[in-house]
Amino acid sequence: MRPLNLVFSYNIRTNQYRNLGNSLFLPIQNVFKSSGINCHLLPIETVSNSTIEERARRIQYKVEKLRNNLPKDEELHAVAYSVSGIDFKYFISKLKGSDTVSSLTTIGSPHKGSFLAKSLGRREIKDDTIEPIMRLVGLPVASILELERPLKVDIPKGYSLFSIGGEKETLLTCELLRQSQIYIQDNSKRNFITDNDGLFTADEIELPSSEGDHLLTFHADHADLIGLCRSKTSAIFKFIVDHLLHISKKSS
Repeated sequence: MRPLNLVFSYNIRTNQYRNLGNSLFLPIQNVFKSSGINCHLLPIETVSNSTIEERARRIQYKVEKLRNNLPKDEELHAVAYSVSGIDFKYFISKLKGSDTVSSLTTIGSPHKGSFLAKSLGRREIKDDTIEPIMRLVGLPVASILELERPLKVDIPKGYSLFSIGGEKETLLTCELLRQSQIYIQDNSKRNFITDNDGLFTADEIELPSSEGDHLLTFHADHADLIGLCRSKTSAIFKFIVDHLLHISKKSS
């Protein structure tokens, strides 16, 4: 079996990256490596004027540089956390990323837009409520406004695109996300679905069937999905490992 290569993409503010580096995501990298997958962390540093397109172009530069250093017969897959999944989908759709990356699996990414973003745009929720959450996902507050509507994409026919998400009860959600989770639960009327992970609703993180397949919604909030707060990464990322090995075997 050919070696399996993976990039794990996430956004992180420049000042956070200077202080933390990749430390928060090393446990995730170790889960993949212990399963024989060559996992390359792909931090995308963000600044105050960060946009989806700009971040997607940074992904393009880093991924193509990595791809050029891999043997031509080895596949490269991608996993992207939170809004980075939307940035990566832009890369796949609009920057010919499908020629470079064999599959993309997104974790907690708002494929159908964001109710919380709409609320911020209408000034129904304050910046200081959103600010701590945006630090978690590595973006400036203003960047979430791009998520008021779904990103329009044209995914190549047959491309392997998948989504994974989470939802959790308020009392079990980490304190950082509790206020926003209650706000979404009390105010979102979208299809009467208010289950959410503290940032996005369960419906928002599911890929439209026209783009790909939703794999599973875990009992997890947005921080749990990457092992922060009280939860561990093992179950979620072992599931992703099995998923990647399966689709890699199918393509070989």
